[in-house]
Amino acid sequence: MLFAVAQELAGLVKFLRGNYALLIPPLEQLASMEETVVRDEAVQSLVKLAETMPDSDIVTTFAPMVVRLAEQEKFAGKVAAGCLIATAYPRAGSLREKLRTRFFELSHEETPMIRRAVAVNMTPFCAVLEKEALLSQLIPEFKQLSVDEQDSIRNVCIDALVSLCRLLNREENRLHTLPLALAAGEDKSWKVRIHFAEKFPELAEVFGRDVTENNLIQTFAQLLKDPEADVRAVCLHALQTTLKTISAEKVQTLIYPQLSSIAQDTNANANVRMHVSDIAAEMALLMGEAFTLSSLVGILEEMLKDDNAEVKMHVAQSMEKLATVLGAEFSTTRLCASILALAKDCSNWRVREAVIAQCAKLGVLLGADEFVRSFQATYFMFLKDISHAVRKAGQSYLPSLATAMKGDWVHSQLLPALRETVSTAGYTQRITVLHCLPQVELTSAEVLGFLNEAVRSQVPNVRFNACKVAGALLAKQPSQDLRR
Repeated sequence: MLFAVAQELAGLVKFLRGNYALLIPPLEQLASMEETVVRDEAVQSLVKLAETMPDSDIVTTFAPMVVRLAEQEKFAGKVAAGCLIATAYPRAGSLREKLRTRFFELSHEETPMIRRAVAVNMTPFCAVLEKEALLSQLIPEFKQLSVDEQDSIRNVCIDALVSLCRLLNREENRLHTLPLALAAGEDKSWKVRIHFAEKFPELAEVFGRDVTENNLIQTFAQLLKDPEADVRAVCLHALQTTLKTISAEKVQTLIYPQLSSIAQDTNANANVRMHVSDIAAEMALLMGEAFTLSSLVGILEEMLKDDNAEVKMHVAQSMEKLATVLGAEFSTTRLCASILALAKDCSNWRVREAVIAQCAKLGVLLGADEFVRSFQATYFMFLKDISHAVRKAGQSYLPSLATAMKGDWVHSQLLPALRETVSTAGYTQRITVLHCLPQVELTSAEVLGFLNEAVRSQVPNVRFNACKVAGALLAKQPSQDLRR
């Protein structure tokens, strides 16, 4: 009930014709409630109310209310005040100094919930604070919160740190915020370290390349061998975003050794290992052909030995990026042969789907000759796969392949494969052949050869799908031969 009241009070603003002060007492009372959802909703309603209030009402009504909340003995009022000071401060007039003082006093409260409210709202408050006060008052208080005994408070300080960095120049960041970022990356709590890893791309952006390469990247690289698997996984995920902003030298000396170590550790967490294969593929684009052949291909070969199907699938999904770097030479590597073998030997349909999809993409990338020579046989395996999802995925790549192959590929390569499937496979595979027909350009005679046989099938589902495909073909090319 109280939650609903707090929610609805904000909607009364448009009916009060400027009498905003009428809503302050009930919302102030609700913002003092110990029940978190009621208090949070009241705070949100007060924020909405402040947006419509003129500056005069902020000075005379809203800001004094925030001060009263901050001076309450109960923790609930102080938590609400910590959330509202940033809203009131820009238009509080002569009460600015008092609000600023109360905000910093709240950061020293014994109750962790109050200190956490201050840490959470440090971001909006530093955005409205004068630069002089930010340097002389806020930063010292923030440094104290960033080493708080509660890891939940240290954790949210990382979010505020990013915002604070954006407000300072390069030298100020070196002096004040860089030590805090480095300390967060080495925190004793894995929750703080994992949040540092999540925010690393943003931190790297705000600090700039020089600071990142000379300071941050060393701390980040250490997290790649963190005892917590979740920390390592998040680090690898974040690395995909920031890899292009790191110099090749740092990648080779700091990042690659950690990836190699994880690749050789078959007992490592599967979630971590699948990210390693993604990073190796991204590194190939950055490091070039020589390093890819000498180092990264070996990492991915190690990953293929993993028993986890998801890890193998991620390795398979790296084929296109590797081929972008190595060109046709990729098809001659042992890694390529091992990946292609998965389409035949792997029992997990997601892995087979990934391999077949990559074969199609490589056909578009490398051209007809290389596709026919190295990848076509594996790609055509989708026609007889026992999984509907694999067959569906395979046929979806036919239009792009037919466009890329040029020449007579559809008639000289695809059609014989379709006919062979119809003559030797089961009814589900014959249905797949039917649905391949609208994906490419065929003559009426070629289409009718498949449809005439399908509509006479003893399997009702084959006949039913033949009718569906005939309708799709007529919509695509209204041929008189097809109509007859």
